[in-house]
Amino acid sequence: MLLTETLLNEGKSDNGAWSKAQLECLGLSYPLVSGWKERIIGSEFDEEKIGEFLSLKNAHLKVLSDKQFVAAAHKLFEKVPTDELRAECPFGRKT
Repeated sequence: MLLTETLLNEGKSDNGAWSKAQLECLGLSYPLVSGWKERIIGSEFDEEKIGEFLSLKNAHLKVLSDKQFVAAAHKLFEKVPTDELRAECPFGRKT
């Protein structure tokens, strides 16, 4: 199966990159050498390898528990001035 740029991009994670495991499926190793994409696009691979590459998409991303997500959100909102939050909040406004 021919590896196209489109197929390579389909394997990108939601963060816009590939995992080490994905790139190893394509025979690449770290550290990546400049120009690796240009060299690999157009190469032939077994369908199994392409399938494995695509199946690993997002597998490396950390999944947060509900508690971790709430903690991260609180930490993010701590940086926003309270007045700005109140101005944007639709709850409790008197019309």
